[in-house]
Amino acid sequence: MFTAPDAKVLVVDDLSTNLKIANGLLQPYKMEVDLRISGPDAIEAVKAKRYDIVFMDHSMPEMDGVETTGLIRTLDNNDPYYSNLTIIALTAHTAAGMKEMFLQNGFNDYISKPINIGELNSILEKWIPKEKQTTAI
Repeated sequence: MFTAPDAKVLVVDDLSTNLKIANGLLQPYKMEVDLRISGPDAIEAVKAKRYDIVFMDHSMPEMDGVETTGLIRTLDNNDPYYSNLTIIALTAHTAAGMKEMFLQNGFNDYISKPINIGELNSILEKWIPKEKQTTAI
């Protein structure tokens, strides 16, 4: 495990309980964590701040994670931040073919709910820029 105090993380989920759990799991990494409750809120957040990684709930009312990710990817064609932003699907759906569906729809990776701390650590190690990862704990 590592810390990444300079990393910025956004977690998007329509259930406040899931946001609290994700926030708690991310606290040992000492990252700056923002929480949002909907797709439109997520879009506004990524316009306002440069995140290193976004955990995006797949199933949300109004605008689901796939639609939200698609809109983020096309926000500004002149700014590579939006097309290169690391977006991880956060989903309870683990049926065969789901990972491929997420990858085809603009996600970089996925993690299943309930979140397993080992999987979370692997995702963070893979996607948080190495220069932002510090001291092993």
